[in-house]
Amino acid sequence: MKKSKKSFANKHVSICHRPESPEALNKAKEIANWLDELKVQVYSPSGKKLGKHVKSLDSKTSLDKLSLMVVVGGDGTYLRAANLLEGRPTPILGINMGSLGFLTETRVSEAYRAILQFLENKMELHQRSIIKVTVVKGGKSHKSYFALNDIVFERGLDTHLINIGISFEKNLICDLKADGIIVSTPTGSTAYNLAAGGPIIYPSSSVLSIVPINSHSLTMRPLIVPDDRQIHIRILSKNTSAFVTVDGQRVEEVKPTDSVVIEKSDRDHLTVREPGNNYFDLLRDKLKFGQRD
Repeated sequence: MKKSKKSFANKHVSICHRPESPEALNKAKEIANWLDELKVQVYSPSGKKLGKHVKSLDSKTSLDKLSLMVVVGGDGTYLRAANLLEGRPTPILGINMGSLGFLTETRVSEAYRAILQFLENKMELHQRSIIKVTVVKGGKSHKSYFALNDIVFERGLDTHLINIGISFEKNLICDLKADGIIVSTPTGSTAYNLAAGGPIIYPSSSVLSIVPINSHSLTMRPLIVPDDRQIHIRILSKNTSAFVTVDGQRVEEVKPTDSVVIEKSDRDHLTVREPGNNYFDLLRDKLKFGQRD
């Protein structure tokens, strides 16, 4: 990338790269140096690893200052970056150096142009819903987590299926015997949800998907519900446990005396897209959607 005379001294950008990839690290260093030439203050969870001028993203103050988070890697790296933001409305631009790249949509060859367009306010920001999961222990809220993709409630170390009770607000949906259950956002509908037989949901839809994992009943099918009410999940089996996984990270083990409450967060995620971005182009490109060959 040629040096630019432009200056964006009021911008603060963090770079989050795929940790196990030397190629992603090198590209992150290149972008950090280029941003420094543009007078942008650069941050990174890796800190000085990207350069002497790069500050560590290790405090609430630095997170609050961010204008943009640049992700160099795959969708897993993107989700980790979103988790770092802890619900802050900081836009994320994903540069694909992974495999599928559904969230990291920007090609490496287009990285500098896309970042520059963002700094010049020429990119679009698309809102994506986030879900909040609260683990309830002893009748009290124990801890809450946020997910951009999905929440998975799955059997613990026991190899047997577990009995799960699922309710929508105070209304029972069903008692289910399965390996677990996936509650997905529209953004996460093309991830585990899709692999488990769930539907693809248009990103701006105000719904959640509930999909069983290896249900013991042929009549249990994926279900779409509005996202303005709570979903309650609990274990009905005695002497067993289940794990709660948030965006691929296992966070809690729950017992039959505990419950899990899932609801739409009051905070949205912002993803950076090219003007005129077409979601169906992305489906055809990444998932070969509709192809007959």
